[in-house]
Amino acid sequence: MRTLHRMLLVQFLKVFSVALLLFVFIIVFVDIFSHLYSYIVSDIPIGKIFYITVLYIPKCIHYSVPIAVLFAVSYTLGTFYANNELVAVFSSGIPLSRFVLPLLIFGFCGSIFNFLFEEWVVIDTLRMKNNAYNEAMYYTSSSDGDKQRAAVFDIDQNIIYYAGSYRDANQVLNDVTLIQLTPDGNLLSRSDAREGEWNGYFWDFREVRILDVNQETKEVTESYRDTLSSEKFNKPPKFFREVTKDIAELRLFEAIDWLKELKEANVAKKYRDALIEFYKRFSFTFTTFIVALISCALGSRFNKNILLYSLLISIVTAVVYYVFQMITELFAAGRLLPPFVGSWLPFFTFLILGRVLFRRART
Repeated sequence: MRTLHRMLLVQFLKVFSVALLLFVFIIVFVDIFSHLYSYIVSDIPIGKIFYITVLYIPKCIHYSVPIAVLFAVSYTLGTFYANNELVAVFSSGIPLSRFVLPLLIFGFCGSIFNFLFEEWVVIDTLRMKNNAYNEAMYYTSSSDGDKQRAAVFDIDQNIIYYAGSYRDANQVLNDVTLIQLTPDGNLLSRSDAREGEWNGYFWDFREVRILDVNQETKEVTESYRDTLSSEKFNKPPKFFREVTKDIAELRLFEAIDWLKELKEANVAKKYRDALIEFYKRFSFTFTTFIVALISCALGSRFNKNILLYSLLISIVTAVVYYVFQMITELFAAGRLLPPFVGSWLPFFTFLILGRVLFRRART
């Protein structure tokens, strides 16, 4: 049995290596041509384009591993069947599940590799690639956390904050308007300040114009103050930050911290979208194992036009899986499915499908 498994793995690894290089080349080629017009218009040097492309290769490998496994397993088993080697294996009393066990183990190990490879390599290189691309395109971006037109409602103090801008580096609000309301929602006062700075406990506002409303007579009194400080202005700076981080560029524990920050900031849509992407990171990890299971079940069904059928199975399965995944994610984003279900439903669906096909496979 060891000899059969060794022969199977050697044949599989040869095909897998070639398929992986092919699919990586295709993805890199598509990425270059999708940005070719921008490169030409911006007159980007060849060296810079090459640098950006090299940084994108780890992400291409991450995408290509499941498809390469799917193709390699289908092609290897199809070749064994076409050469009557698979018939000899089955005739000797060896079931399909036992014969392809090394391929399933490889698929599972490939899933673990894909997760660790993304965590240790892909995330950093993808961040570097995006930064290099934005720099080459002369895109300007503010510091992380800076925000234009920040508006926050403090429900505990009945205060509405509006700022023309927020600078996270020194935790300063510019062109601030404070609307204070009574418990029943009536206007109590309006304050306009040139800026406000966080002192660690509450906001200190400078050059303040205050309009107080008398609740009985409804008369408005105007006054000016150089500074305005009060413990009731205690809404923390994290509620004013721009939430623009891409969870795909964050490591696991950074992503968990980012999700906590989004939840505390009460930005429901961004939190939900980030949570879907977070769950997807884990569900995508096991795609390699799923495609190995499906291709083991389908690989022994044909003995002619092996290359054509292997490519066809790889493309069709990949397209169906990713389209189904995209649909469930849209349902989750639209609150039709919970984020966990939207991210994991394709995995469990294809796991059941793979199990059914495997039970009905030629053996």
